[in-house]
Amino acid sequence: MINRYALLLSAPAVLLTSGIAAGAGTPLLKSLNISHVPPATVGGESHKANSYFGYPDLDTAQVVTAGIDRGADFSGPTDYPQERHSVFSEAADTYFAFYEYNAAGGFDIGAKFWQTVGPIGFWSIESTPSDNASAGLTDAGRPSGHDYSSGLMVAFHATSNGSEYDTHVNTYDWATQSWGEATRLFPEDGTSNTFPFLDQSSDGTWFVVQQRGEGIVDIVVALSDDGGASWTESTAYSGASDNWLLPSGAADPSNGDIYVAYNDDADANGTGDVVIQRTTDGGTTWSAPQVIDNGVAGGQKVEPSVVIDSDHNVHVVYQGNVAAGFDGGLSGFPQTGPTGVPYYAWGSFDDSNTWVAGGMGPLNSRERLADMDSACGIPVDINQLSTDSLSGMPQMGIHYGEGGDVLYAAYSQPFYAASTPEGQLVCDAWDVFMQSNHLNSGEGWGDRTMISSISDEQSIEDRNAIYVHMTHDVPISGPGVVWSEMYGALQPAEAMFNRPTEVEVGIGGDVPSPGIITRAVLNQNAPNPFNPSTSISYELAEAGPVELAVFDVTGRKVRTLVNESQTAGSHAVRWEGMNDQNEGVSSGVYFYRLTATNETLTRSMLIVK
Repeated sequence: MINRYALLLSAPAVLLTSGIAAGAGTPLLKSLNISHVPPATVGGESHKANSYFGYPDLDTAQVVTAGIDRGADFSGPTDYPQERHSVFSEAADTYFAFYEYNAAGGFDIGAKFWQTVGPIGFWSIESTPSDNASAGLTDAGRPSGHDYSSGLMVAFHATSNGSEYDTHVNTYDWATQSWGEATRLFPEDGTSNTFPFLDQSSDGTWFVVQQRGEGIVDIVVALSDDGGASWTESTAYSGASDNWLLPSGAADPSNGDIYVAYNDDADANGTGDVVIQRTTDGGTTWSAPQVIDNGVAGGQKVEPSVVIDSDHNVHVVYQGNVAAGFDGGLSGFPQTGPTGVPYYAWGSFDDSNTWVAGGMGPLNSRERLADMDSACGIPVDINQLSTDSLSGMPQMGIHYGEGGDVLYAAYSQPFYAASTPEGQLVCDAWDVFMQSNHLNSGEGWGDRTMISSISDEQSIEDRNAIYVHMTHDVPISGPGVVWSEMYGALQPAEAMFNRPTEVEVGIGGDVPSPGIITRAVLNQNAPNPFNPSTSISYELAEAGPVELAVFDVTGRKVRTLVNESQTAGSHAVRWEGMNDQNEGVSSGVYFYRLTATNETLTRSMLIVK
């Protein structure tokens, strides 16, 4: 894996654009025409004229970085989804992915963005926002990114000179394509500040939600009105239980209000509850903690992800764990992590800063599975499904459209799961699913759509997709989803990305059986880096014409490896490091592109001689 290199290609200056306009409409109350809601765009195009960067291909699961060693079982490179590992940069008109990896001296944060050169689109060379931070910084992690006027801002926690974890922020400048010097927030505190969540309010105020201390902790918010040059501190709440607290937040798109959400045992009954607070005066005062959903014994409510729509309504997705007590233990399979039912709730705060519930229920009831007698040979039982449907920590995003706001939710889940006297059964690997909700339609959430592509062979080998992250501020080009994939819970893992459409697929009859290839898959070459030759494998969903070609960094075609009609299934070819004139190519980065049945997939590789 290439670490800490300067970005490979320099980009021309990028013009800034204004933010996406906010729409109107009240969820579940109005029934308006939503024909003006912009659909996700297609291909590798950009909606900004002459954009250098462009977008990753639509509906294609891509490897951002392969072979990531996160240092421990169960620790995916994207990890818990309260932070924002997937960001759309308005300044550069492209998507950005953050992840963690085990480096010498502790964890570091990796970052890549999508760029194009001629016909080739690829993830940039890795940069590291925690590299040039204060001296002695180690164990950097939990990156939470957000669009910035001239690039990106990211918050993360790290230890510094042997101190407890503290929160740092850093900014990325698109003009210089470099990270600045990270700023440590409130280093004089002397206590641990962890799990930062970064956002920006509509009045331009930056805020970082974090938890301070251990055991019984504070919910602390750092605020900046000068672009991150200086920060003030506000305590939203003191005395929360540090059991999977993992705070998150959201900003109202129009009035400057700031929200924080977290888990706490609010009613002191030994279970986890979803709690939310609001400030209307920039953090000077906060509402009392408001309980969105109470956990019960055997049904913890944890891991909230929040967005605010154009009518000031609050939308929350969270997880209902099948766990007896709020002691930090979450239910799950030995090698797939915390699990539970994905829930959705919405409501609003009244003038007295009191929560007024609007609605609540499972995000994905999966009732259409009732039409099936069995899934993967496991008998279907809806009663079992209603309590033991599995989800890996859902996360939410929102698009503010002229025709109305659109909610998105993403999570990891096996195709089918049930509880039996012999234990929990799952049907095939965990994959990543997405749902959307056009608020003005009044129809609620659509059916889930699978957006990862774990093959049958990979599933048999226990490959799973977990720890899903979604762009919270979803652009007109659609949501960008980042997640981790690993075999069981073992290292190494891969950071993955997809930019899915809004097309919903019914679970009952329209989804193919799990494990069947539904789109082309282009695998990472092996070995990589290599000298003198490497193998490239790929899978085809259907028979048809196929081209596999190698390009250099200027976009010039170097070698055509395949140009013929091929059958569906798995294929592989070797590249001996030669061009079409049978001359050896020089060391450096090259790209290989697969074109098959209206799909184009691209990956990078490195020759080292």
